[in-house]
Amino acid sequence: MVLAVLSRGLYMLWDIPDFWGDSYHNWFISALTLENDWLYSDYKGRELVWLPVYRYVLAGVMFIFPNQDGLMLASSLNSMIAVITVGILSYQLAQVRTKQVGMWAGIVLALLPWHIAYSTMNLPNIFGGLLLLVVVLQVIQAKWYWVILLTMIGVLTRYEITYALMVVGVFTLFTREWKLSLALFIGAIMGLSIWSYWSMMNTGDPLYWITTKSAGLSWDAFFQTVVRGDKRSLFEPILSIIQALPIILVLFLPKWIDKDFRSWKNHQWHRFLPLALVLFQVIFLMIGQYFYFSAANPRY
Repeated sequence: MVLAVLSRGLYMLWDIPDFWGDSYHNWFISALTLENDWLYSDYKGRELVWLPVYRYVLAGVMFIFPNQDGLMLASSLNSMIAVITVGILSYQLAQVRTKQVGMWAGIVLALLPWHIAYSTMNLPNIFGGLLLLVVVLQVIQAKWYWVILLTMIGVLTRYEITYALMVVGVFTLFTREWKLSLALFIGAIMGLSIWSYWSMMNTGDPLYWITTKSAGLSWDAFFQTVVRGDKRSLFEPILSIIQALPIILVLFLPKWIDKDFRSWKNHQWHRFLPLALVLFQVIFLMIGQYFYFSAANPRY
């Protein structure tokens, strides 16, 4: 946790700007939401596409500290959340695996460059990561009521969390944890239903959020192909994977940490299913980046 605090503190001192440009827009959404008596609001219609939970969290922090700079509050909030995430991850892995696994996992997350960068931006990624970790912990502890609530909140925080929780749900199906599978499903349906109802109330179309989001991604892909032409290079997607290399190293290389866990003979094959689904997503993203998104860029 000390490494997490120091690395994020140094990054904030360097005053590196948000290279996505979305930090200000997210602050504006939270500010407008406060001005409109907590009604989710935006000047560009993003309140119908960008999920609300994180923006409401920031609005709540801005309400508590009304005289402070909103962007600085967001940086401080996300840095604090990142440090907490590192601490929880390290402690929990030390409990269920070994102290060495917990220590190395904590060090990797504390010093992971993209995690440090996002910790200082006004974006929902770090908050979403903590939510995902907490949901997984509730699944491990079989607390189905918390799984329902936190899954609903997670689905309303980041679209990617829905996929990640689907990975967890598939795993619970294969391990025949039916109650947990149902809890994940109910939580996801509740979250998606709330978001679809919001779309219907504002546009008359309950699926407006997904069609608009898909159109936006299609435009991004079209823009990239126009800017870079039809050039294709494996260098870009491979470089993107290299940005996640520390995680890959923890998963595969240090077999001396816990050989028993990695033994196929001592554990059923379904324990490798979450890893297989994550690797499938990595391959899918590499293909998409190869054909459409030419910049080596963790956002895509």
